[in-house]
Amino acid sequence: MLITERHEMYRSIWHSLALLAWGFSLALAVAVPMGIFVGWHLRLFRAAQPVVKVFGPLPPVVFIPYIIALLPSFRMAAVTVVFIGAFWPLFANAMQGVRLVPVQHIDVARTLNLGTVALLRRVVLPAAMPSLCSGVSVALVFAFVLMTSAEFIGASGGISAGLGYYVMYSDQIQDHRRMLAGIIVMGMLVALIVFLVNRIEKRLLAWRE
Repeated sequence: MLITERHEMYRSIWHSLALLAWGFSLALAVAVPMGIFVGWHLRLFRAAQPVVKVFGPLPPVVFIPYIIALLPSFRMAAVTVVFIGAFWPLFANAMQGVRLVPVQHIDVARTLNLGTVALLRRVVLPAAMPSLCSGVSVALVFAFVLMTSAEFIGASGGISAGLGYYVMYSDQIQDHRRMLAGIIVMGMLVALIVFLVNRIEKRLLAWRE
């Protein structure tokens, strides 16, 4: 089935990965700088803690039908869903990572007359990298699950692309072999994402070994 359906499968994979890439890249660009900024300022960090605890655990899946209904295109809705799902793990881990930087490191950097921007870039960001990498791993897998969930829901509204649609359509026509093939591909993609993130993390954190 994976061979005979390979062209449709490739099309579905690339459609889903494009949505994932757009949404996750946007979340990464917004959440990490915001998390570092909030973590750097103690008052903002204390104010953000209850917000993260309330909104972080909320499952974005429940908002998917409303987001799809409100936004003008499914592509925009799916990217928004991925963004929301990836934002909180990235933001929380970036914020926590900054707070975990040893005060001694910051004090030594200040004695060298490093400005705030240089201090954040050369001292705080590398020290917070383990926490950031953990956030990226969690956020990517969570974002992938949300993306396929959005495609599941979108399939009932006329959306005809993506792995979620592929599995949902196969279920609707009761082609269980086709549906199983789609689920297997989803599992393989998640495993590949985790593997690649782990490889990148090892390179970024090679200094710890």
